[in-house]
Amino acid sequence: MVARRQVVLIVSGMLAGLTAGLPLGVHLGGGSWMYAREVSPDGTMAVQFYRPARWRRLPDMRLELASFVRLASLPDDETLGVSPVVNLDGNGNVRWQRDGVQVGMNIVCRRSGGCRYVPN
Repeated sequence: MVARRQVVLIVSGMLAGLTAGLPLGVHLGGGSWMYAREVSPDGTMAVQFYRPARWRRLPDMRLELASFVRLASLPDDETLGVSPVVNLDGNGNVRWQRDGVQVGMNIVCRRSGGCRYVPN
Protein backbone atom coordinates (compact mmCIF):
# COMPACT_ATOMS: atom_id res chain seq x y z
CA MET A 1 0.00 0.00 0.00
CA VAL A 2 2.84 2.39 0.88
CA ALA A 3 4.69 1.58 -2.36
CA ARG A 4 1.57 2.31 -4.41
CA ARG A 5 1.14 5.69 -2.69
CA GLN A 6 4.79 6.54 -3.44
CA VAL A 7 4.35 5.62 -7.11
CA VAL A 8 1.24 7.80 -7.33
CA LEU A 9 3.10 10.72 -5.73
CA ILE A 10 6.10 10.30 -8.05
CA VAL A 11 3.90 10.11 -11.17
CA SER A 12 1.86 13.12 -9.99
CA GLY A 13 5.07 15.10 -9.44
CA MET A 14 6.37 14.19 -12.88
CA LEU A 15 3.10 15.24 -14.53
CA ALA A 16 3.11 18.53 -12.61
CA GLY A 17 6.70 19.17 -13.72
CA LEU A 18 5.85 18.47 -17.36
CA THR A 19 2.78 20.67 -17.17
CA ALA A 20 4.83 23.60 -15.88
CA GLY A 21 8.07 22.96 -17.76
CA LEU A 22 6.88 22.08 -21.25
CA PRO A 23 5.37 25.49 -22.12
CA LEU A 24 8.44 27.23 -20.73
CA GLY A 25 10.73 24.99 -22.78
CA VAL A 26 8.75 25.63 -25.96
CA HIS A 27 8.78 29.39 -25.27
CA LEU A 28 12.53 29.56 -24.65
CA GLY A 29 13.46 27.02 -27.31
CA GLY A 30 12.10 28.95 -30.29
CA GLY A 31 14.69 29.38 -33.02
CA SER A 32 16.08 32.44 -34.75
CA TRP A 33 14.31 33.80 -37.81
CA MET A 34 15.35 36.07 -40.67
CA TYR A 35 13.32 39.26 -41.03
CA ALA A 36 15.27 41.17 -43.71
CA ARG A 37 17.90 40.64 -46.39
CA GLU A 38 19.94 43.02 -48.52
CA VAL A 39 22.16 42.04 -51.46
CA SER A 40 25.41 43.86 -52.22
CA PRO A 41 25.49 46.13 -55.30
CA ASP A 42 27.76 43.67 -57.15
CA GLY A 43 25.54 40.69 -56.23
CA THR A 44 28.32 38.66 -54.58
CA MET A 45 27.23 38.97 -50.92
CA ALA A 46 24.07 39.34 -48.88
CA VAL A 47 23.55 40.56 -45.34
CA GLN A 48 20.66 38.90 -43.53
CA PHE A 49 19.01 40.30 -40.41
CA TYR A 50 17.81 37.83 -37.79
CA ARG A 51 15.85 37.94 -34.56
CA PRO A 52 17.67 35.66 -32.12
CA ALA A 53 16.20 32.75 -30.23
CA ARG A 54 14.88 33.86 -26.86
CA TRP A 55 17.74 32.19 -24.97
CA ARG A 56 20.33 34.25 -26.94
CA ARG A 57 18.80 37.62 -26.08
CA LEU A 58 20.33 39.69 -23.34
CA PRO A 59 18.00 39.98 -20.35
CA ASP A 60 18.05 43.78 -20.32
CA MET A 61 17.37 44.22 -24.07
CA ARG A 62 13.96 45.11 -25.36
CA LEU A 63 13.14 41.87 -27.13
CA GLU A 64 11.73 43.38 -30.32
CA LEU A 65 15.00 45.21 -31.04
CA ALA A 66 17.56 42.47 -30.42
CA SER A 67 19.10 41.31 -33.71
CA PHE A 68 22.14 39.74 -35.28
CA VAL A 69 23.36 39.74 -38.87
CA ARG A 70 24.77 37.03 -41.08
CA LEU A 71 27.01 37.81 -44.04
CA ALA A 72 26.70 35.23 -46.83
CA SER A 73 28.39 34.78 -50.19
CA LEU A 74 26.18 34.45 -53.25
CA PRO A 75 25.01 32.38 -55.04
CA ASP A 76 26.08 29.48 -52.75
CA ASP A 77 24.81 31.09 -49.49
CA GLU A 78 28.02 30.18 -47.64
CA THR A 79 28.30 31.86 -44.23
CA LEU A 80 31.13 34.40 -44.15
CA GLY A 81 30.36 35.74 -40.67
CA VAL A 82 27.74 36.05 -37.94
CA SER A 83 27.60 39.02 -35.57
CA PRO A 84 26.86 38.90 -31.86
CA VAL A 85 23.35 39.85 -30.71
CA VAL A 86 23.03 43.63 -30.55
CA ASN A 87 20.34 46.27 -30.27
CA LEU A 88 19.72 47.63 -33.79
CA ASP A 89 17.11 50.24 -32.79
CA GLY A 90 17.69 52.97 -35.40
CA ASN A 91 21.12 51.48 -35.98
CA GLY A 92 20.63 49.16 -38.94
CA ASN A 93 21.80 51.22 -41.92
CA VAL A 94 23.76 49.07 -44.40
CA ARG A 95 26.92 50.47 -46.01
CA TRP A 96 28.56 48.17 -48.51
CA GLN A 97 32.31 48.21 -48.98
CA ARG A 98 34.49 46.34 -51.46
CA ASP A 99 35.31 43.49 -49.07
CA GLY A 100 32.33 43.52 -46.72
CA VAL A 101 29.61 45.55 -45.08
CA GLN A 102 29.05 47.83 -42.11
CA VAL A 103 25.68 47.56 -40.39
CA GLY A 104 24.81 50.58 -38.31
CA MET A 105 27.61 52.03 -36.25
CA ASN A 106 28.71 48.88 -34.47
CA ILE A 107 28.82 45.80 -36.72
CA VAL A 108 31.52 45.26 -39.32
CA CYS A 109 31.57 42.12 -41.49
CA ARG A 110 34.41 41.24 -43.84
CA ARG A 111 34.49 38.59 -46.54
CA SER A 112 37.66 37.11 -45.04
CA GLY A 113 37.38 38.13 -41.40
CA GLY A 114 33.85 37.37 -40.22
CA CYS A 115 31.67 39.80 -38.27
CA ARG A 116 32.56 41.69 -35.14
CA TYR A 117 31.13 44.29 -32.80
CA VAL A 118 32.99 47.62 -32.87
CA PRO A 119 32.15 49.94 -29.94
CA ASN A 120 31.68 53.64 -30.68
